[in-house]
Amino acid sequence: MSNVRDELQAALGPGYTLERELGGGGMSRVFVAQEHALGRDVVVKVLSPERAAALSAERFTREIKLAAALQEPHIVPVLVAGTTSDGLPYYTMPFVRGDSLRARMVAGAVPMPEALGILRNIAQALAYAHERGIVHRDIKPENVLLSRGTAVVTDFGIAKALSASSTKAEGNTLTSLGTSIGTPAYMAPEQALGDVNTDARADLYAWGVVAYELLSGAHPFAARSTPQAMVAAHISEAPPTFDAARLGVIRDVAALVMQCLEKDPSQRPPSADVLLARLASVTSGSVEQAAAPSRRRAPLVAAGVVVAALAIGGWALLRPRATESSASRSGTETGPVATDSASPVRSLVVLPFESVGGDTANAYFAEGMADELSNALGKVPGLQLAGRSSAAAFRGKQKSAQEIGAALNVGGVLEGTVRRAGGKVRVSTQLTNARTGLVLWNDSFERDARDVFAVQDDIAQAIVRELEVTLAGGAAPAARAARGTSDLEAYDLYQRGMYFYQRRGPGVSRALDYMQQAVAKDPQFADAQAVLGLIWLQMGLYTNTPLRDALPQALAAGKRAVRLDSNSANAWIALGVAHTYAYQWRDADAALRRALRLNPQSVLAHFYLSRLLLSIGRVDDAVGEIQKATTLDPVNFPSVVISAITLSVAGRQVEAIAAAERAWELDSTSTVAQSLSVLAMLRGGRKADALRLAEATLRLARDTVDATAAAYVIGATGDTARVSAMARALASRTKDHPRLNYSLARAWLGARDSAQALSALERAIARQEPIIALIPFSDASYDPIRATPRFAAIVRSLGLDVALFTSPSGGRPR
Repeated sequence: MSNVRDELQAALGPGYTLERELGGGGMSRVFVAQEHALGRDVVVKVLSPERAAALSAERFTREIKLAAALQEPHIVPVLVAGTTSDGLPYYTMPFVRGDSLRARMVAGAVPMPEALGILRNIAQALAYAHERGIVHRDIKPENVLLSRGTAVVTDFGIAKALSASSTKAEGNTLTSLGTSIGTPAYMAPEQALGDVNTDARADLYAWGVVAYELLSGAHPFAARSTPQAMVAAHISEAPPTFDAARLGVIRDVAALVMQCLEKDPSQRPPSADVLLARLASVTSGSVEQAAAPSRRRAPLVAAGVVVAALAIGGWALLRPRATESSASRSGTETGPVATDSASPVRSLVVLPFESVGGDTANAYFAEGMADELSNALGKVPGLQLAGRSSAAAFRGKQKSAQEIGAALNVGGVLEGTVRRAGGKVRVSTQLTNARTGLVLWNDSFERDARDVFAVQDDIAQAIVRELEVTLAGGAAPAARAARGTSDLEAYDLYQRGMYFYQRRGPGVSRALDYMQQAVAKDPQFADAQAVLGLIWLQMGLYTNTPLRDALPQALAAGKRAVRLDSNSANAWIALGVAHTYAYQWRDADAALRRALRLNPQSVLAHFYLSRLLLSIGRVDDAVGEIQKATTLDPVNFPSVVISAITLSVAGRQVEAIAAAERAWELDSTSTVAQSLSVLAMLRGGRKADALRLAEATLRLARDTVDATAAAYVIGATGDTARVSAMARALASRTKDHPRLNYSLARAWLGARDSAQALSALERAIARQEPIIALIPFSDASYDPIRATPRFAAIVRSLGLDVALFTSPSGGRPR
């Protein structure tokens, strides 16, 4: 037999070009091909010769046509089917850019709202297919892809086509497991036994296994290490029951999952439609309910938000791809450029670059490439760049250039891919006019991996030339920016650290490790020292490291950064933030204003200055600074969060609610965003909405310490006894939490227990907890204790204006 790849290319014809192989298993080989007519990537799966020998190719193709009829947003459709000259059946499907559910699960715990959204999407796909008589038979995390904020199921109908087209009696042997009858780890008992009456309820069992694993973090029969043992467990063993309370799973959802895992199909939900309805009913009134498509921007946004209606058959999941020729030996080449002189580009956004080639470990490198390109282009006179957080908000969103341009008010969108392998780095870039959608320029660069600085400079200079931006004095392009180090290893470690730092959360521990290695490699690397200081502060906010331990490290790193480069705005920002958390208000103000003099367009400087001003009671000034930050970077999640708080304290509740809802849109899994919506709605007089959202927040929050703002609302609306019980339980369960006492103070204020609230604040000060981290003393929640001597002492101990904060309004504008 001839080469399978050559045979497949010949069968596909000149309309397709096979580009790379993704792999596969014993059943098939999987390739990515370019479909030239539509300018898109497709996945091509060709059955192995061994598997094809047992099939009728004609019958397989006929069965595939049934699967091709499925046109549903949560199903990846079959596009084309055929056979090679050697009789190997193949079929094509859209190439979905995104990770599999398995990769997402391996990356870390999936937040409950996101998990429920994924499970709902899978159920929607099942309901649609089952209604049309098609059973998947191989539902598993590997066959669920995550793209554009939604889950899509692939390989629908393939198992049925394999089984129906078999010309040999497979029997019930374990050698056929994973091909004709499914995958052992997710196989219903009747499917494993080869029951001819196996029907759609087998898919519901597999859905239950996936749900169990996704929600609990472990497969129900994880201890079974062989396919035989796994099948035996599905047939004869009961899965361990959910500890719903410990896992934070809604009790009715846990019960539904266990029902799907019943051995007897008649004891499972009778259909996927019923499963879908049960999912909707058990989450009724909770955050997830809003997952149904809606054009209304409501505060109860689903955590697993379904993107706007997808095009027919999930084709809208495809991202148009610029034509890219292979790299020349000289290392660069330029593709066709559309002329659009009527729409000159003077502002653009650099999207996070995408790592391609199958190695997800290089994602940090790709994003670092985009960050450094932003640094370089930021030096170009007359060129305005959107903030990096705004750019990051569109990571993986598959939005068009026009949509991105409209959202960020920029004229151009620069995107790119990075392939790093075999000691080489290849960067492909494309610049699109955000108003017309025309590709203005594309280019590719290939260099030795150790020449990444040169690659970045080449790209920046090429873009400058194409945009015809006037450079100062006609000298060498101003885009060639100093990176602060000539040590390539230190720079690589810095990029790795930035990758985790920018994602917030517990992963900041990895950021700390990488950044410490970077400064160890090059102690003169000022930017790395500055970010190291900010990372230490995040350690005090997102991990169990007490702030009192992290703060001296942050101050020392900020001071080192300033000594190394006193003209670095980032160095002064790092120092200013550390002074803020140390309650050294004058030093903080001086450092942050120095940063703004060095870089008036710094989103971070405006952001942190706003937080400082809000903490010391200058509310109106704080509003002005945070508005500057959100104007410069409109989809920066932290800026939108602080904007909601600041506007609420300023009494501008309508704007505060809008900002809180915007924060939720940007990160619907964030307990902080939920809590802000709760508080803003309460201050704005929407008590019923606030109470309903508070209940949902408490039910779904992974970290109950961060959900005490919701507890405050429940107490403030009348149920003080319940909040008192919650506060006592929280104090007994989480004694070592680095933000426990500060958060408890909010809960006790909601319970209207001033003595307990004051005691919690005093303990927070003694432990150096981040008291100013979120809710400032100007907030109305502190009004019941303002007149007490103990509160005056607390304010005085922080070096704040006692007269201001003990006044009836607490410094709020009147």
